[in-house]
Formats: sequence, C-alpha cells, structure tokens
Amino acid sequence: MSLRVKVFLPLLLAIVLLAAYIYALWIPRVLADAESAYRNSVGRHLESVAEGLVPLMLGKQLDAVYGNLDALLEKNADWVGVRLFDQKKRLLYPLGASGPANREDRPGVRTVTQEVRYLDEKLAAMELTVDFTPRLNEIRERSKALVYTLLAVLLLILFANGLILDFMVSKPIRLLADASQRLATGDFDMSLPKPGGDEVGILVKSFAGMRDAVRSHTQRLSEANEQLVREIADRKQAEEALRRAQEDLIRQEKLSILGQMSGSVGHELRNPLGVMSNAVYFLKAVHADADETTKEYLGIIGTEIANSQRIITDLLDFARTSPPRRVTVTAGELVRQSLKRCSIPENVTVEVAAEVPEELSMLNVDPLQMGQVLTNFISNGMQAMPNGGSLHLATRLVSGNEPGNGKREAESGVVSVPERKGFIEISVTDTGEGISPENRKKLFQPLFSTKPKGIGLGLVVCKNLAEANGGRIEVESEPGKGTTFAVLLPVEDGAR
Repeated sequence: MSLRVKVFLPLLLAIVLLAAYIYALWIPRVLADAESAYRNSVGRHLESVAEGLVPLMLGKQLDAVYGNLDALLEKNADWVGVRLFDQKKRLLYPLGASGPANREDRPGVRTVTQEVRYLDEKLAAMELTVDFTPRLNEIRERSKALVYTLLAVLLLILFANGLILDFMVSKPIRLLADASQRLATGDFDMSLPKPGGDEVGILVKSFAGMRDAVRSHTQRLSEANEQLVREIADRKQAEEALRRAQEDLIRQEKLSILGQMSGSVGHELRNPLGVMSNAVYFLKAVHADADETTKEYLGIIGTEIANSQRIITDLLDFARTSPPRRVTVTAGELVRQSLKRCSIPENVTVEVAAEVPEELSMLNVDPLQMGQVLTNFISNGMQAMPNGGSLHLATRLVSGNEPGNGKREAESGVVSVPERKGFIEISVTDTGEGISPENRKKLFQPLFSTKPKGIGLGLVVCKNLAEANGGRIEVESEPGKGTTFAVLLPVEDGAR
C-alpha cells in the first residue's frame, strides 16, 4: 500500500463519516430546532391575535371576528386554516363547516391551539393549522448546500494536500529510492533532492552522509584491494623468480657435473673406439674376399662404432662449445652442404625453397657448426617419418622485430630477437607425428629424448652452437601434422 493511500484513506473515511453524521443526525436536529422555533413564533402570533379578539368577543361582534380571521389567513400564506370554538366547543369559524378536519397526518403540517380569555374567563378557543413544509424544505436545502460546500472544500483540501504530499514527500522519497538503487551498483554521482528543514530534509541529509561514507569506505576498500592484488602479484613473481633461480642453479650444477663427466668419459672412450675403427678397416682390407656374413658383421661393427663416436662427439660438444670460426657463407650453401652429409631414405622426398637471393643471404658464421645444427634438424625430421614423408627446407629474410612467425617457441618460451639487425631464417619442416606440448617444453633440456637410442644432447648442442654464432632456435609443432625447426642467424652487414 502506497504512502498516498495510507494518508488519504483515513481522511477520506473521516469525510464519509462526517457526511453520514450530518445527514443522519445534524440535519434532522436542525430541522427539529427550526420547527420548534416556528411553532413558538406562531404561538406568540396566535396569542396576540387572541388578545385582539377579546373586545370583539365581549361585544358579540362576530362579523369583525370573522373579518379579522379572514384577513389573517390571507396575510399568512403558511396558515392552512383557523377554527374558532365557543365555550361549549361549538364551531364559530369558519361558517358552514361541519367540523374540523384532521390534517395532523400530513408531513410538515402542525396544529396550534390558543384560548381567548378575559381575566379568568374562557371566551373561546382557537385552533390554527400551520404548514411548516416550505420553511423546513428551505432549511433542508440550505443545510444540504452547506454540507455540499463543506464536503467540496474538504475534498479540495484533500486534493491539495495530496499534491503537496506528492511534491514534498513522495517525490523526494522516489528520488531517494532511485539513488539507493544506483548506490547499490556503485554509482555515487546520483542527484539528490534539495534538503529542507522538515523530516524529509533530515532524511535527505542523512542519505547524503551515508552516500559519502560509503564512497569513502569503498575507495579505501578498493585501494586496499588493489594494494593486496599488487602484493600478491609481486609475491608470486618473487616466488616464481626464486623458483626459476633455484631451478637454474640446480640445472647449472647438474650441467657442470655432466660436462666434466662427459669430457672425461669422452676422451677415455674415443681412443679405444679409434683403435676399433682402424681394426675394422684393416679387416675389411685384408679380407676383401670374405663371405657375405663376415662383411655384414664387419659393417654392423663399423656402424655401431660410428654411432658411439657420434655420441662421444655430442658429449664433448656439450661439455665445451668451441668458439666459432666465422667465414662468409650463404644460407643456400649451408643447406646444400648439410643435405650432402645426410643419407636420405627413398621414401622421403626433399624440397628446398629459397625466398632470399644468394647475394642477399650472406652469413658470417662457422659453417661446420651451423652445418652440424642443420644436419641434426634433417636427421631428426627423417627419423620422425619412419614410413616416409616430405622434408621441406626453406630460407627467408626476417626483420629484426619479426622473429620467425611470432608463434614458434624456444627453450624458454616465445622468442624475443633484438631489433638491431635483420635475420636469415633456415627452417626444416617434416610431416611426421609432431611433438606434444608437454614434450615441446622439454626439447632443450639435457638428457631428454624420445628416441630409443638418443641421449638427449643433440638439440642442447644445437642450441649452444646457434647462440655461439649469434642466432637462436625456434620450434613449431602440431601433433599429427609435423614439426618445424628453424635457426635464425644474423645477416652479414655487407649483405643488407
């Protein structure tokens, strides 16, 4: 129920009760009082008439009596009739009437009696019939008009109070309700009604104070929350940095120990393997006409000795990366020399695409080290396609702020290449099974390998060699579609 209904309903009920009281009690009482007053007035008038008839009655002047009564009837319009009786209650006036007619039953018609006396002697009796209806109707209509006027004034006052209530109370309350909803959503810039000196003004001032207090507390809470978020972020960054530092320290210690062990073991094993390799060569030369089984086993021994020497070479390269012997060489020449070193299976097709002219692809790098990197990429690509496939080698020019295609990953995440010079990208793409995201993050970790006979040092050595020549390695792979290894090398200044 609205405030307007709560306020006006009792007032309207009071007006209805007042109207009912006026109609049921007040107007009848007013009519009764008026009738009593009229009756008294007629009684006094009739008494004066009786006094005037005394001399006429004593003198037996009945004609004069009749004339006076006729004149009174004509003069007083509300007099219905006058009857005059003698001492023996015989009708003297009006003449010819058989007797008095009873008219008391008519509404508003009343009968007033008056004796005509002289001293203590009763000379006659008068009976006057008076119709109070016109006067009572007039009073009734005036009373109704007064009541209607009073009700109209009350309703007008009620309507005016409604307008005043709506303007001074309901409208400010609606504005405060809307402001409270906006305040609940965090909007503190709502407009408030102008406060006055009444209760609504006190409410508006109180709401404004609450709004300012909530705004202040919200700002302090927001600042505290932002500070807490910054502290949490800083703490997480610090914890992450500490964790990485600890991991790097542990990794460096492991790599240092592994490097020392690799160098020692590599030197100790290389000499025996060299002797074994010479022995196999000697046996092949001496027994050139040996049977096929002997030649097959000698070939197997030679192959395993070569594999062992390759592993030892990786161990030694991991333990100590030699400074690059830089010479000027083209990217295409590096690709061609690397392909010559690899044995390409018949079920693998090789495609070479050069997007950079030879004269613009000059690199100042160690060709042996970069050849080792590309040879490793090519070998990995062919091993990833045991059932055959396509191997695609490409060279292209990359600007200083465009490392690769922006999507490849290196051993520490997305590559960030300095903007000081351009780069030549040499990429090797296979159509193998690809590398899972979990394994792609571990590619450049020492001793991690997915190959049955791998020791997990090939890509680590390639990474060290690429960085030694001022470059970097990127990897892009999608499981089921293939893998791309790319090395970015800085272009020689004279070639740009």
